[in-house]
Amino acid sequence: MIFYKCLKLESLPEGIQCLTSLRRLEFTSCESLMSLPRGLKYLIELESLIIFDCGKLNLMEGEDYPTSLRSLRIGSLPQLVALPQWLIRFGNTLQVLIIHFFENLEALPEWFPYLISLRKLVIWACPKLSSLPERMDCLTSLKELEIGYCLQLRRNCKRDVGKDWPKIAHVPLLKIV
Repeated sequence: MIFYKCLKLESLPEGIQCLTSLRRLEFTSCESLMSLPRGLKYLIELESLIIFDCGKLNLMEGEDYPTSLRSLRIGSLPQLVALPQWLIRFGNTLQVLIIHFFENLEALPEWFPYLISLRKLVIWACPKLSSLPERMDCLTSLKELEIGYCLQLRRNCKRDVGKDWPKIAHVPLLKIV
């Protein structure tokens, strides 16, 4: 289910919980969206959640996210200055995490290495992000890491010489631009 440029959409009805077979949910350019529905935890088949360019949305709150989530793409959410704590609950299921266009994101949380199922991580256009958390080398399932347009982070992840290089040296596929 895709919500694209629903400019007046502020929230979804609680009845969304009846869509138990829904596998993908996307919100793009829904500038008035302030919250996600409380019934998301009942979407037991939901594997992919995409939230991009929803200026009023606050993702920091919430306990109602489905535990089946495998892929999360979030970006261009000015309210977000840190990754939400609820992400840690997906440590055993989340395989793909894409975070992009976060002008105010300064750090990834220390609990980030607990996302043990993560296979692909993309960090794009987060200019204030300068380093990766300790114990990134514990993400042994991580097979692909892409970092783009994060100048300081790019310097710190430079092969063999960057201070964060030892944290990501185990990743087979690295793309840093």
